[in-house]
Amino acid sequence: MLVALSVLLPALASAQGRPVAPRDEAPCTPEGSALCTGQALLATLAQLDRRLDRRHATLRTLVRGDTTAAGRDVRIEWAVDTLHATWRRLRRDDCELHGALTRAGGSWPSTWALDCEVAATRARLATVDAAIRCIERLPIARREFERFECLTRLRLLARDTRGAGPG
Repeated sequence: MLVALSVLLPALASAQGRPVAPRDEAPCTPEGSALCTGQALLATLAQLDRRLDRRHATLRTLVRGDTTAAGRDVRIEWAVDTLHATWRRLRRDDCELHGALTRAGGSWPSTWALDCEVAATRARLATVDAAIRCIERLPIARREFERFECLTRLRLLARDTRGAGPG
């Protein structure tokens, strides 16, 4: 989606006879168009994605913890990493549907999809930040065994499964 839009937006501008200005030059015109809005959203999304990746790396470090190799639960590490990648795919696909359902004309569906991705990324960033703060508040000696409540908030499905188990 991002790659397609980063290629599509300049192509649309060229097709409309407008030169595409580098980021440090004149602002995009006409202001408020799908093209200009999309470019601004694309820049915001790239910035948020970089921040989310940094925060995920911090979370990954906290999940790994200070345990010895024999005491590490690599399954939790793997699950946190896999969920991060899965969340990105879900965001892209869900927001693509959101944009398509607008049935807007021109490049507006892509712009709506980007707006959805920005909002979803802000929400995910808040969730990851909350998990990090939760783990950091735990005493280091107890983090390995008490971090599960902090990590539960990262789940995408079945958020409240307390008491629900196999069988």
